[in-house]
Amino acid sequence: MNTQKTLLLTVMTLSLVGAGCTSKKVTIPTAPAPQAPSEVVTEKPTGIPAPTPIDSNSASTVVDNPTGSDVRNPVVYAEDKEPLRPRPAGEICDTKNFICTSSSLVYSEIGSTFSVTGTGVAFENTISWRIEEEGKIIARGFTTADAPDIGQPGPFTITASDIGASSKVVHLIIFESSAKDGEPIHELRIPLRRK
Repeated sequence: MNTQKTLLLTVMTLSLVGAGCTSKKVTIPTAPAPQAPSEVVTEKPTGIPAPTPIDSNSASTVVDNPTGSDVRNPVVYAEDKEPLRPRPAGEICDTKNFICTSSSLVYSEIGSTFSVTGTGVAFENTISWRIEEEGKIIARGFTTADAPDIGQPGPFTITASDIGASSKVVHLIIFESSAKDGEPIHELRIPLRRK
């Protein structure tokens, strides 16, 4: 912006000199212009959970399975070396932390209707999900994250109903559909127990 102002003033000065108006001395400002008040952001956006520092020595996060799953075989959620954002406290995420939800969801008990909340970053804020029983899809849908801006995480809610499953354990897979080819990316796979 300062470069544009300086260039404009230089052109004006040369025009005036060329027109014979040399009796007045023109001073070109060299200090940066003050920042407009509308450009100063002092508030944090709401709805985004506080991030937790990531242990740089750890390649994955082990969930303690607070809902009573088999602690001899804990669920491990790997984390990429360069995630999109820090993993929020008490949450599990896909490997790049695009989609996150509460770690208390792991092996939690669900009925035929249930809701899940989380935060996500996705193309056009569209978060997709499916429920699998022994590899077979028994329910699917999508929801929209309420992100404050492009590329920022926003809260979302998944509501699943009429989940008819015969197995004791099903898997909720939350993901983003690729803008390139529609394939699932940034998948977060969560085991759940049926009542």
